Amino acid sequence: MIIIPSLPEDVSNKEFLSKANVVMRFFSNIPGNLIEKFISAKHRVYFERKTVRFLCKHFGEAHPVPDHLTVEDKEIGGTPCRLYIPNKETRKSDGALFLVHGGAWLYNRAKYYDETCFDLATQIGCMIISIDYRRAPEVTFPVPVNDCWSAVEGFATQIYKEYGIDKNLLGVIGDSAGGNLAAVMALRDNVRKTNYLKCQILLYPATSCIDVDSPAFHECRAIYKNSVLLQPKQGTRAVLLYLGLPATKRNIRKVMSNACTTMEVRNHPDYIKNFDMNLLPEDILNSRHYIPNVQPSPDPEFAEIFSKAAFQPEFAPLFCSDEEMKGMCNAMVVSVQYDVLRDESILYAKKMERLEVGVEWKHYEKGYHGIFTIKGCELHDQVFGDVVQYVKKQFGMVQIEEEEKTDSLKQFADVVLRETSIETYKEDPRNNDSGFEDGTSSISSSDCQRTIKA
Repeated sequence: MIIIPSLPEDVSNKEFLSKANVVMRFFSNIPGNLIEKFISAKHRVYFERKTVRFLCKHFGEAHPVPDHLTVEDKEIGGTPCRLYIPNKETRKSDGALFLVHGGAWLYNRAKYYDETCFDLATQIGCMIISIDYRRAPEVTFPVPVNDCWSAVEGFATQIYKEYGIDKNLLGVIGDSAGGNLAAVMALRDNVRKTNYLKCQILLYPATSCIDVDSPAFHECRAIYKNSVLLQPKQGTRAVLLYLGLPATKRNIRKVMSNACTTMEVRNHPDYIKNFDMNLLPEDILNSRHYIPNVQPSPDPEFAEIFSKAAFQPEFAPLFCSDEEMKGMCNAMVVSVQYDVLRDESILYAKKMERLEVGVEWKHYEKGYHGIFTIKGCELHDQVFGDVVQYVKKQFGMVQIEEEEKTDSLKQFADVVLRETSIETYKEDPRNNDSGFEDGTSSISSSDCQRTIKA
């Protein structure tokens, strides 16, 4: 008997997720489990890549390039990139935004984010550079990090001139594993004092990946276990493959039981200070599903290997030193309720706040992992709109827009005042009570505002 896992009752876009829950269960999860069991985790990844592309090709919608954009594939710093360039009418900023796609470091390519990049380039009015970094398991950490950095550095030092971009208006955005890489780009930029980036937008980023006992994991097991939403086992498999460690059933079990870190790591000041669950909001800590487990003893062999690979800032940016983060570029951090990465995303924002990094943390109660790139609900539009507004603000576009609106309002108010004056004069210039001898009205600014709003 095949059981379809449940979804949270109030999750956004539930109709779509319910369909995806069934489709992915039959086409990906069940055959993927068999492939992983009898062959390997790597072959599961290869199978899932082909399955998702097949489903998208035959059942998804095609997204032709809009007339107001030009798409160009270009190698920057040795890394393939996909550029989305607004035409003169659409371009509203000389800034540019690097996009680092998600997909657990294993899935997706730059071209699969076309629709998202079309929308970003159109709504912001700036150039988007989507980085097509190499993926695990073909390569392992830190290759994807270096691929992304080569693209950022190559564009910020040379290529920006070709497109008339202001090198002081460069930002980076990423979701999930892409959020991890985007965070690492901003961190490396700060550590190396290169100052390439003005801002970073981190959408439900992976920032620690070495603990599965936070409230988010407990809620996943209680509310949406084995569903289409991101699962602990799925994330653990990705982490091991990305780090170049054997993603065996045994190793996955060790990570998921929290026996993967040494006592040296657990007692490290950066671990104690930054992975403190008490920093989370009270409503999360008070979840009826959260019952903290006793930390198990480290696995004698595996913990040493895993800790050496994972406990480094360019893999787990949450554990960077205070000195490495201080002075980092401004950030927007997005967390969503139904996501096993929720708590580490929040803790990363809390660390930024503590170190006085300019950060805007936004949490979406009914959101789920992946909502930024999946259309079909109002909450997606809200998240996307909030990101667009943040980038505009960082690129100095909001002030310009507000000034343009103010000028338009002033012009409209002048017209209203002139028309009101003319009508008042025409009605009865002898019996006016306006307070002015010429019969003009003494309409107040508040009256003018009400007139405009009406």
